[in-house]
Amino acid sequence: MPRFRIPDRYERGLAGIRKLGEKSVRELREAIEKASLSEPRSLEATLVSLFPGLSDCKDIGEALDALYNLRSSKELSIEELTEDISDAMQASSSADLRLSAEERSHFKEKLVMLLSVKSHDLVAKARDLQTEDERTFCDARILTDLRPIFGKSIADGPEALTIVHLLKLSYDLTGGDDHRNFYVSLDAKDLESLKKVILRAEEKAKSLKEKIKTVRFAGTV
Repeated sequence: MPRFRIPDRYERGLAGIRKLGEKSVRELREAIEKASLSEPRSLEATLVSLFPGLSDCKDIGEALDALYNLRSSKELSIEELTEDISDAMQASSSADLRLSAEERSHFKEKLVMLLSVKSHDLVAKARDLQTEDERTFCDARILTDLRPIFGKSIADGPEALTIVHLLKLSYDLTGGDDHRNFYVSLDAKDLESLKKVILRAEEKAKSLKEKIKTVRFAGTV
């Protein structure tokens, strides 16, 4: 029985890789090799920008990104990963995924070529380390509104107004798709403090990169 099941969202990408010819596989690998380490985009975005006319390019990029991340998180060798994915496809009920015995070796060769780019392997490991926490950041938004201040007589209307900022932080719990939100009230001084903290973090990252020049940085830093 296969160790992994192919999620529905990656079926089209893997089916697209299955259909690729040798020339297209080489071109895709070259594109992955050229991707930046320090400012990496997803493979989906990289491949779509370089091969706008390639059918299933978006899906292929998304599937490859997931495979790089899976290999990193499970600490699998390329041989183990390609074997497991081939097992899952061969056992699939989808005709687009199901591999024949003859196709299996050719499909594994394609995967090995596309998943053995060291620079993107480092990016996947960086992502894994950057999200090795109980909660991982997804998005943020600051909502600003006016709140009325009433005196003794509510009928007389508000006597003053105050400005309130509401910071909405969206995050995921590691290991699942449990998307949650967290809200924090802020005033003008809080906004200034938050701005200083962010600027300080950016300065620390810049300083570290300048001091450590012998090692490449991977991931968003």
